[in-house]
Amino acid sequence: MNIYVVGLNQLFDIEIDKVNKPNLPLASGEFSMGFGITIVSTFLLMSFAMGIMFQSPPLFSALLVSFLLGSAYSVELPLLRWKRNAFLAATCILIVRAIVVQLAFFVHIQKYVLGRPMVFTRSLVFAVAFMCLFSTVIALFKDIPDVDGDRDFGIQSFTVSLGQE
Repeated sequence: MNIYVVGLNQLFDIEIDKVNKPNLPLASGEFSMGFGITIVSTFLLMSFAMGIMFQSPPLFSALLVSFLLGSAYSVELPLLRWKRNAFLAATCILIVRAIVVQLAFFVHIQKYVLGRPMVFTRSLVFAVAFMCLFSTVIALFKDIPDVDGDRDFGIQSFTVSLGQE
C-alpha cells in the first residue's frame, strides 16, 4: 500500500517534483504518466488482494484506512488534496503511521497469528506513543527540501509557513 500512496502522490505532483525532485522517474520523464498509473494501480490491487487473502480484518482495515487517507492526501478533487494544509497532511501521516499500523499489526499478530485474547499491553502503548512522536517529527520536517516547489504551487506545508531555517 505504501507504493500506492507514494506513487499516487508522485502522479499528482509531477510539476512540483520538476522543481523539488527533478530526478524522480515521472518528473524526469523516465516513466510516462501511463506507466506510473499502471504501477500505482497494480500495487493498489495487489495490496487489497493480499489483505483479502490473509483473511485478517485488522490488516484489511489498515489497508483501507491507508488507501483512503493516502488518496485524500494527494488527489486533486474538491475537499481533498489534504497535503495543501499542513495540519491535515500531518494528521494523515500521524493516523496511519502511529495509530493504524501499530494497532492493526498488533491485533493481527495477537488474534490471528498467536490466537491470544486481545489485551492491550504497555509495549503497544509505548509503540503508539513513540510513533506519535516520531510521526510528528516526520510531518514537521519532511518538506524542508521541498520548500521552493511547495510555495510555487500553493502547498502550505509547515516548512512553507515557518521557513526553511
